[in-house]
Order: sequence, then C-alpha cells, then structure tokens
Amino acid sequence: MKTGICTLARLDRIAEIEGFMAQHRTRRTTAKAIEQITPEQLHAAQDWLEETLQEEQTLPVLQQLTAQSIPAPLPAVVEALSIMATPAAATLLTQIAAKTGVKEVQKAARRALYRLKTMGVETDSGLPQEPRKSVLEVPRLPVVVALASQIDFDGNRALYLARRRPFSGLIFVSLIVSDQRGVLDCNAFPVTKKDLSRIVTDIQADDRLTHVELPADYAQQLVEEAYQRNLSSGTPVPQEFQALRDLIGMPEAPWEQGPIYHVISPEEIRGQPTWLALSGHLLEVKEFQGWHLPPEVLQKYREEVKHTAESPIIVSQATQQERIEAVQKRSLREIFPPDVCARYRSRLDEMAYLLWQTKRLDEAKRALAAAVALQGEEVDAAEHPFLRALFTRSVEMAEALEQQDAGRVTVATPRLWTP
Repeated sequence: MKTGICTLARLDRIAEIEGFMAQHRTRRTTAKAIEQITPEQLHAAQDWLEETLQEEQTLPVLQQLTAQSIPAPLPAVVEALSIMATPAAATLLTQIAAKTGVKEVQKAARRALYRLKTMGVETDSGLPQEPRKSVLEVPRLPVVVALASQIDFDGNRALYLARRRPFSGLIFVSLIVSDQRGVLDCNAFPVTKKDLSRIVTDIQADDRLTHVELPADYAQQLVEEAYQRNLSSGTPVPQEFQALRDLIGMPEAPWEQGPIYHVISPEEIRGQPTWLALSGHLLEVKEFQGWHLPPEVLQKYREEVKHTAESPIIVSQATQQERIEAVQKRSLREIFPPDVCARYRSRLDEMAYLLWQTKRLDEAKRALAAAVALQGEEVDAAEHPFLRALFTRSVEMAEALEQQDAGRVTVATPRLWTP
C-alpha cells in the first residue's frame, strides 16, 4: 500500500511538472538555454534539490551550484526551484540572482522569486541589495585600444593601450615590458578620437614590427604582471608608470591561460606531433628571425667543442660526432633549466597568438606545439625541436660574429663631440 501511495505521489509530481512545462512552453525568452529545458532535465533538477535540501541546509547546495557540480543545467534548477514553495528555495534563488554572471539566468531567478512570492513565500528579506553608488565615485571607463608587438630575442615587447579618462577624454599609453625585468619604459599623452585612429593605423602599418590587437583585459593583465616583475627583480619602475597604473587598470577576472588557448585547442596540437617536429622552422618566420641566445651563454659550449676537436687522441669521425652531440645535449639542459623553459613557453604562447591574428594558422600551431611541449617540470630541452634549432642557429651566429671581428681592422680615428 505504501508503495502505491509513493507511486501516486510520484505520478502527481510528474503531472505537476509536465503541466508546468505546458503552461510555460509558449513563453518568449531570449535565453536559448532556458528555452530548451526538457522535462527530463526538470525531473533531474527537482530530484537533486529534494535530496540535497532534505536537511534544510542551503550552504552545501550553494557550494555545488558555484562549482557547477550539479546533475542538471542551472536554468533547469531555477525552474525547479520556482515550483518549490519553501524558504530554502527562495534563499537559493536569491543567491543565484546575485552571483550568476548570465543575465538571462538572473532574470529567470528573479521571475521565479516573484512566482514564489505569489504563492505566499517570504522573499523580500533575501533579495540581493543593489550597492548604492556615491555621486563622487569615479566611473570605470573602457579600454578602447589594446595592441601588442612581437616579442624580441630577450623577451621585450611594446604594448599600447588607450582608455577614456573620467571627464577628460582619451589618453594613449605606450609601454616597453620585459618578461624578466618588468616595465622598462612608459609614456602617455591625451589624444582625440581622430588622433587615436591615425596613431593605431601608423603603428599597424610599420613593417619593422608586427602588432596585433589583444583583448583589453588581457593587455591590462600583461601590464600588471610586468609591474610585479619590477618588484620581484628590483628593476626601477618608470616614474610616469606610477601615475598611470590606476588608469591602466586591472582585469575584472584573471586570465588563467593566454588567448591562444581560446582559439586553438592544445589537445588538437598534442594529437598531431608533426606540429612540434616542424617548430624549428619558425626561426625562418620574420618575427622570429632576430631570436638567438647571447654569445656569452654559448661560450662554455664552444670551448668544450673546440677542446674535443683539438684533442690529441685520435678517434673516428663517428665517435667525434657522438662526443660533440653529448656536449650539445648537456649544454642545452644547462642553458634551459625549468624557469627558462617556462619563460620560453610564455613567449611562444604570445607569438602563437600573434601568428594566429595575422592569419598564419600553420605557424601558429607550430608555435603553440612548441609551447605546450615546454609545460611541466620534466621537460628535456635537449630533445625539444625548437630549442635545439635556436641553439644551433645561435652557435652559428656567434661563430660568424667572431670571424667577422677577427677580420676587422681597427683604425683609431678622432671622435667628434657634439653638444
């Protein structure tokens, strides 16, 4: 008999839900997710809510909603709450309306709260209060332009941002930032909208460097990260930057990964090893042609190779090559410890996005593959195609520079000093 009663109750609840769905099937809404709630999703949401709210504790439910660890879409949970005439349902709807970042779900939660109020549930005490704004509060105005150049061999790049100042028009900020030392240079000046358009056009037309647009909040994050490197490295902060830091601002939410990961899937890249194998060819790309290792970094390797070649012990050419290869691998591991690998991974991430923005998808995938292969603590630089190619070219450049210096004749000439 008890089973029959439970079954009837279950059927009554199903009928209630299906009746509710039929009643609201023709309601117009702009949120596709809300439009597409199925009876199955509504059943799952209501079952989950009944189970988790049986002890009348809303905190665990809120935690699961925040973590998105729920068995039904959030719109379905909102609709299920709207037919549960309980104070707990009103509390949860209030929290959803206050904390979700999806406007249509916010609207749905507020409609559901109104529906509960018509059922006699107290909701006013739990409604989120809109913060009162002071008439003296300075409004947050948008960054209207964010540009970044390619990264050079030493990890330096140019950043440009334009932002509206409260009550006084636009200001254009140019910075040089380093991935080792932080903000190196900073300049700013007011511009008109017409001036800004001309400046951006001139920057992008300069063929000496490649510049691309960045998401505004990501550019703000790059500037803030650079400033933190000033503090950690002891590099003096440019005086003008101190006054502009607040104007440049910070992103409302941090970027956990660079923008390249939002346009190219790293799983796709990992699934095609060819992209990594070909990453050494990136050094032929215009923006990478200046990349090299400083000659002093290679000095120890070159001396070891010279010593091996001049050894009085006669060995076969194959053995000689094996010894040189061993010296090269050891040198690569010394030159690229984990912290340097992390720095190059970040550089390659940024360059991959620059290549993607300039419609060079194959090159972007090679750069991203090289970056992905540098993730983790167990990276073997000696086996990384891009790092090996960079090392080899740098050695060739150092040798060519040495030969050039050896053949140069120095003539003492008087200097002309000018004021």
